[in-house]
Amino acid sequence: GFCKIGADVLNLSIGILINICAKLNICTSNSPPSQSPKPLAVTFEKPYRQYKMITKRILVITYLTFTLFFLLGVFMSFYDYSYYGYWTDKLINWIWLVFTVTIIFCFWKNKITRIYFFSLLTLILLSILPMAIPFFGIVFSFTTINDSQQIKLNNSFRIERTRQQAMSMPRIYVYQRIGLLEKNICRPVYGEIIESVLNLKGNESNIDEEKLSIQEAKLVSFNNDSIGIEYKILNNKKLIYHKTENDDGY
Repeated sequence: GFCKIGADVLNLSIGILINICAKLNICTSNSPPSQSPKPLAVTFEKPYRQYKMITKRILVITYLTFTLFFLLGVFMSFYDYSYYGYWTDKLINWIWLVFTVTIIFCFWKNKITRIYFFSLLTLILLSILPMAIPFFGIVFSFTTINDSQQIKLNNSFRIERTRQQAMSMPRIYVYQRIGLLEKNICRPVYGEIIESVLNLKGNESNIDEEKLSIQEAKLVSFNNDSIGIEYKILNNKKLIYHKTENDDGY
């Protein structure tokens, strides 16, 4: 899936960045000073080369930093953790993507950089083959597609109405803040919540879940086993208890 693809790409990128850093260190070695007078063009050329080399070093270090943040985000997703807030992960993803393009452009003459580029391209193409499910997972992680609604319950909890995979049904993702991170503690099916709040039977539920929004959501209780949320949909209110730490699908 997306997590495995992201891990493979980032492992490859770290190796390439180490190689680039090594080449930059070699290229910046100072030659012994000459006693002969130098033309003005040569005098300005050396500071420019040094400035260019320092700029590339800063670029590589910055890219490596965001690559590590990106890799950490991919790793945490295996355990339902993420950075705190709705936009944080997407912002890190886009910064990593922009720096990836910049690194490839600046170091295109480097053979390993070209290998890195074609490896990324190959992984993207491979993600399209299995019904494009991994590919859409990548797209959803970078964009707001299928993210229908976000509601902050209090400073520690928030809910998100979304579909995180191409073939998954709409769910309510409940997040609990833990310092600078947050954990998805449960993700009940949104259609079941609608049926419960509106007191509908299975054969009576012909409502478009994508267009039916939650008017209000209020946190009522929370413990180690469940979380109680009062939903208001179509002016109907109902308190629903969701089990936490369960094996809900995605």
